[in-house]
Amino acid sequence: MSFTKKIKYGLILLFFSFFILAKAQNRKSATPWLGISIAADKKGVLVNQVMPETPAEKAGLQAGDIVLEVSGKSVSTPKGLIKLVSSLGIGNKVSVVFLRNNSKEKRNLYLEARPSMKKMLQNTEGKAAPGLALPVLMGQDSGSLASHKGQVVLLNFWATWCPACKQALPILGRFAKSHPDVKVFTISNEEESALRGFFKQEKPDFNVLRDPEQKAYQDYHIAALPSYILIDKKGVIVGTSIGAGQPLEQLFEHAEQLTKIKR
Repeated sequence: MSFTKKIKYGLILLFFSFFILAKAQNRKSATPWLGISIAADKKGVLVNQVMPETPAEKAGLQAGDIVLEVSGKSVSTPKGLIKLVSSLGIGNKVSVVFLRNNSKEKRNLYLEARPSMKKMLQNTEGKAAPGLALPVLMGQDSGSLASHKGQVVLLNFWATWCPACKQALPILGRFAKSHPDVKVFTISNEEESALRGFFKQEKPDFNVLRDPEQKAYQDYHIAALPSYILIDKKGVIVGTSIGAGQPLEQLFEHAEQLTKIKR
């Protein structure tokens, strides 16, 4: 499976399918979830990411685990896992059997209502930004967050196939060009050829990083695209946003204010 297909599975299928299933069953019902992004695996369903403060995290599930069963029922595809969890109901205790380092383990957890993607991103605010060290495909700055200690940093998680991402990129470019004191990085897990092809006609005014292993996506708990993370001079996440429009403009204003604050 290509990197593009993986992120589409991990970031779209999970959440979109939950929404569709809930809507079909009851338009007013809340949607139960485990709190993981997933992908297909020949042994079961691979856990790509565990969201913070979710049933999966509380039960100790980790990225790299392979889910085999939920409440005694086998699961072999992401779609099958989503459908099964959606049918069990919020508040119910379920058992999850999974493989970790080729050893079978079992954990119990209680299903909770899925929060909005915006809320999940906001849960990272006030916390120290995870370390970041990614290859720079385009740009002059280092892809290591540690290299920018004492500077304001704005991260943009995006993809070339995402319409909202493409709409926001020119706005992001104008901001980066007019605010050189804010280090702006776009992060994608797509293949190098796709990214270079996208910027073939015009060189970007921001840094373009690749995250082929999706480590940054996991560390920053990215559940939707485009997502933005604002990091202050002390290395703390102080603002987040999803999409374009007014929320992004407000994040720009916040970033500008941070540049005026002395450490």
